[in-house]
This record gives sequence, structure tokens and C-alpha cells, in this order.
Amino acid sequence: MILSLEWEGIAIAVSHKPNWLNTGYDHVELRADQRLPVTQTGYRSQFIHPEELAQFEGLEDFVRSMM
Repeated sequence: MILSLEWEGIAIAVSHKPNWLNTGYDHVELRADQRLPVTQTGYRSQFIHPEELAQFEGLEDFVRSMM
């Protein structure tokens, strides 16, 4: 799943891969052309357990909570 969102005027591409490589964890990647509060480079890789992710209203809600 790929999601595009904007945060304070910065376009962010968010990639979500459930059960990444059968590890039991989801993989979420953020890509932006500028720095974000969670990354100096504009790229962030985050592994999260699906039960943790389910506590949010959705992927966008999870990403926005990181900012």
C-alpha cells in the first residue's frame, strides 16, 4: 500500500508492507524531499507490530502521530 500525504507543506510518500518477510511485523517507510521531525534525511524505516498499528485509525493517523 502506498499513501501520499502532506505535512506542513511537505509531500510524504508512505509505503506499508504488512507482515514484512513473514516476520510478524509491518514495515512502514516514509520518503520526503525534505527533513521531517522523525528523520534528518527525509527517509524513515519503521517496523511495527500489527496490533500496535491497529490502535490507530489508519496508516495516515499512525504517521501523523510520529510528527
